[in-house]
Amino acid sequence: MIEPIHIKDKYFEKYISESEIYSLLVEMASKIKSDYQSKDIVYLVVLKGAFIFASDIIREIGIESEVFFINASSYKSGLISSGNVELQIGPINVERRDILIIEDIVDSGRTMSALIKDLEKYKPNSVEIATFFSKPEERVADIRVKYIGIEIPSKFVIGYGLDYAEQGRYLKDIYVLTNHSI
Repeated sequence: MIEPIHIKDKYFEKYISESEIYSLLVEMASKIKSDYQSKDIVYLVVLKGAFIFASDIIREIGIESEVFFINASSYKSGLISSGNVELQIGPINVERRDILIIEDIVDSGRTMSALIKDLEKYKPNSVEIATFFSKPEERVADIRVKYIGIEIPSKFVIGYGLDYAEQGRYLKDIYVLTNHSI
């Protein structure tokens, strides 16, 4: 049996292996590449959590493009979303271009809803979402996520860019919060 890992005051058990992540990533990248092969794609990467996923999937897709980064947050340092979305978007050139938002996890959908609404002022040709993790049970905003690596239940996960209080992003596997605590 694999021992749980300990981060701050919580324990986490392995949930999805690095090899499973890679297989899902390759499948997802193939679909995106097919859909965007002849388009002027712009990647909009949501920081901080999506940076590892974005790096992997952009290389796997292999289409020349521009990459922009935004800060979007509703979690602060806890386990539950605050419900208040903070967006920080720098100058971007996306008018009449196809935007692919790359996000680590979509749960309530509030962040994506706020971001899509904010992007409308830039007059893009299209806006789609690619997320590695989706928690449809938690969705409260009416959004459509076109590319999903894997749907997971309403559990707190870390690793592959996802964190708990800024810790655990470096983990190559995905871990789920256990019922153990200190």
